Amino acid sequence: MNSCIGNNIKSLRLLHGLTQLEFASRIGCTKSLIALIETGKRDASSKLIQKLCDRFSIRPDRIYDKDFLSVLREGGAESHEKTA
Repeated sequence: MNSCIGNNIKSLRLLHGLTQLEFASRIGCTKSLIALIETGKRDASSKLIQKLCDRFSIRPDRIYDKDFLSVLREGGAESHEKTA
């Protein structure tokens, strides 16, 4: 399991001030799946990663970056939520 991606997804969610349920609903999955991914108990599928990257305007390669949180804070990950 990739805890780096899980931590990065959690950081993205918290940066946007979203609960796991709110985050999950924005990318079309369940709260329990987000919880499992964030805790490293389940890997995020490539389809899910693509959905969240599209939704939050993040380059897909950035979600794998160990320095993802610092990049987000600096605005370098193009992180802003697209409205539906």
